[in-house]
Amino acid sequence: MVSRNIIMIILVLQACISENKKKLIKHDITTKSEDYLDINLFTLDGIKKIDNPQGYPYIKIANISDSEINITYHASDSIRFIRKYSKEFDYWTGNYDIEGDTTNYKMYEYIKNDRIIKLISEIIPGKDQVIVNISVLQNNKEISYEYYSGINKKPSIDVADIMHENKPQRIITKEIYNEKGILKIVEKCTFNQTNTPFNVNEVCYKIGDRSYFWWCYFGSPDYKINCP
Repeated sequence: MVSRNIIMIILVLQACISENKKKLIKHDITTKSEDYLDINLFTLDGIKKIDNPQGYPYIKIANISDSEINITYHASDSIRFIRKYSKEFDYWTGNYDIEGDTTNYKMYEYIKNDRIIKLISEIIPGKDQVIVNISVLQNNKEISYEYYSGINKKPSIDVADIMHENKPQRIITKEIYNEKGILKIVEKCTFNQTNTPFNVNEVCYKIGDRSYFWWCYFGSPDYKINCP
């Protein structure tokens, strides 16, 4: 008669083998990556899928799991930008470092279906990070709030709580129009003391059927044209 201990060992081994098979199957499915010419950052979906890219720029999207996506923007053979996002409740979030000439920063992104929130924190060695910029992109309008002295709060998607009792020193509003192959950006800059735009700048770029998100990563002054 087979002892009870041996039966238990067999059952445990069978369970382990079954679980490992599940993990392998899940790994094969969830690590699939595809290449695209453009992207919709509100949904993190690629636009215009391509096979075996022969030139630049292009975008590689890797679905690591249901709650993790890696996006690589290939600008050239030697230049690429990697963004890693994880799912938190009903939004995606990620962060990455920004190297400045004299100061380093960290960008925090929070992506929902109808808006993209970005927070920039200044990194000061030996001190806590302070938030120096908050921007919200929604309905083809991006508003950035600048804080010269910084806000000593932990970055989060709850910008209303972060901005409470903290008035920005400068506000920059961008109205974004993308029609007939021309990207038009109208930028207005105001100081908190006046609430009156002191500078309005209008610039146009010929980008064809590409999106504003494509422009943010791959755009250059070479695309600039006179606004019609």
